[in-house]
Amino acid sequence: MDIENAMNDINAKIDKKVEDKTADLEKKVFDLGRAVDEISKPAPTNKSNVYFNFAKSLVDKQEIRNAATGLGQNGTGNIEVVSEIVRGMVDKNKLSKLTRQFYGDAISTNIPVLLPGMAVPSGTVESDSGKSMDSTAALSAISLTPYEFFAGLEVSRLALYTTGLEASLVNIFDDAFGQAWENQILKGTGSYQFTGIFNSTWITSVASYSATNVQTAASATAITWKELSKLARSIKAKANGSEKLALICHPDVISSVITATGAAPAIEAEYWARGTIAGVPVIESTFAPNTMTTGLYVAAAVDLNKYATAWVRDIVIEPVKMKGTSNVYEQAFIYANGAPLDKSSYFYLKLA
Repeated sequence: MDIENAMNDINAKIDKKVEDKTADLEKKVFDLGRAVDEISKPAPTNKSNVYFNFAKSLVDKQEIRNAATGLGQNGTGNIEVVSEIVRGMVDKNKLSKLTRQFYGDAISTNIPVLLPGMAVPSGTVESDSGKSMDSTAALSAISLTPYEFFAGLEVSRLALYTTGLEASLVNIFDDAFGQAWENQILKGTGSYQFTGIFNSTWITSVASYSATNVQTAASATAITWKELSKLARSIKAKANGSEKLALICHPDVISSVITATGAAPAIEAEYWARGTIAGVPVIESTFAPNTMTTGLYVAAAVDLNKYATAWVRDIVIEPVKMKGTSNVYEQAFIYANGAPLDKSSYFYLKLA
């Protein structure tokens, strides 16, 4: 009887070990099946998500194993990657948003404009048949042909893998083109560029239209608050509305007025309190002229509603891969043009 019990006990232990081994083997088979399923899954095609998840795992200090060695580097190791794009400060978009904007897919944009402005109507005798037509006004069309503007950025492939660069490319190029539009609106030469507000050919045409639109400062090297105020009041009196009026100058010019002797306290106080002169907003741009020399123009009072910008299409960004380098070249194109429309809506301050 003791032998029979001993045998039963041995058999029970053997059965238990077999069951445990079987369960363990079944678990390993199950895990192996899951691994095979993961391997057989199609590779992700959304590159941006792959890069983002990879960069996020690095920032979160999660371990990333090297496929070749099986070794990992994390926040406690020698390498730590911070996924962050730092964008520089740029002078942009203060002027273009105030211009009269035209959009289209055509290669040329025609804008009908009444130039140079009708003469002031005068009283006449009723039924008089000798009335003459206005010889100074003409309904004409200004044609803006959008020119190609290009910006290129060389990018390290590692930067694409370990940062959120791709998601920031639109903003990065927006900074570049935003600077370009401000520069073009103020300094464009008109030759495959915008016609700038401070373009010498344009200013000459304004002076020919009306000598009173170009005012001369008392000094060859400095201007005053009162001269800026007179300039601002000239455009304010001429304009139908004030929402897009601007007095444009370089910050150096304003600094020279602030430090000058004989300042006008009321005008200066208005500028400090409201950023306006005679009720006209002051727009300071580093692309405006700042050389204080005889004969140069240092400030302009304008109605930006009388400056047209034409845009063919939205920004197009495309990557270019070059043979023999791991870097990627991101390039962007925009087609645009701009020009002043009405000579009577532009006033300038010129050094004596």
